[in-house]
Amino acid sequence: MNIWTQFRPEDIPMDDIALGMLLFGAIGLVYCFFGYPIVRLMLGMTGFLLAGGVAALLGAWLSQGNPWVTLIALFLGGMCGAAALWFLYRVGLFVLGLSAAVLIAYEMLAGSEEAWAPWAIVGSGIAGGLLILYLQRPIITLATAAIGSWLVTYVGAYFLLGDDFADELAASERMEGDAWWVMLAWIALALLGAAFQFLIGSKKKQAAK
Repeated sequence: MNIWTQFRPEDIPMDDIALGMLLFGAIGLVYCFFGYPIVRLMLGMTGFLLAGGVAALLGAWLSQGNPWVTLIALFLGGMCGAAALWFLYRVGLFVLGLSAAVLIAYEMLAGSEEAWAPWAIVGSGIAGGLLILYLQRPIITLATAAIGSWLVTYVGAYFLLGDDFADELAASERMEGDAWWVMLAWIALALLGAAFQFLIGSKKKQAAK
């Protein structure tokens, strides 16, 4: 069973990583600026990203980084996840709210060494998942803007920082050094995306009157 110990993420070809990052960046733009108007598609994409990402990592691990196995695992796992959240609408909303809340809480508490920090992240996720079921439109807008802007910002940081990507992002989560701009860029883009979505919604309301 050496396959469990020999595979390393850095063994994946750089071209494959760059292509995957560009794909995530494009998905992030759609999330950020058009999340609520196409919410069912967003739920499908959320399921694809979550299930596909896990399946791709597992496939890469088992195949020692074989790109075809990884790609097939990504597609099959992603399609299963997309179908699940597409048809189970309220479950999909809960997962969307949970994902956004966990992401925000993690970024805020990433540098904390307190024992309660992991529980706060889990609790925030559950609260976000429940809240989105009762306040669908505003929370869906904020959740998709937060997730999408995070994807775009971190993909941009990957291409700008190069080899220093991991170290700089770790510093940005602790707001240390010069990497604070990554966190601020995420917040600014999230606010811009949410404002754009709310603007689209208000124009649709006016057109319907």
